[in-house]
Amino acid sequence: MKSENKRFITEPMNFLFSDNLLSGGVKAPSDIILLEDKDKFLRLSLSQDLPDGYLVWQDLIENSVGEFSLKNNYSEAEDYLEDIDEEYSDLQEESILEKIFEIYKEGLYPCGMTKDEKIVTFNPMILKTG
Repeated sequence: MKSENKRFITEPMNFLFSDNLLSGGVKAPSDIILLEDKDKFLRLSLSQDLPDGYLVWQDLIENSVGEFSLKNNYSEAEDYLEDIDEEYSDLQEESILEKIFEIYKEGLYPCGMTKDEKIVTFNPMILKTG
């Protein structure tokens, strides 16, 4: 596996063990909605009963990661990783998973999406200061 491709695959895994995960942040990408309301953040993250204009977050995530489900056979999983290597150049920065990862890297928690595809995030720093 090429080092650039290996970094692309391992960076999210390494990030899970970093101090930046859910650290809270002051810098938010301009194309997201930043929440400071804990109750609304919990509702958007966990509920199926949402205000008008929002998509069910768990459904969106499940649909996005469905293609990455573990394979029953190790050799199939190995073949899959080789396919990722070949298709790496086809991945676009605009994928929803890439956007979500960028938000996590800012210390924020993505928790919802509007029907016009704006990601809604919560700043965990609110919990530390409030």
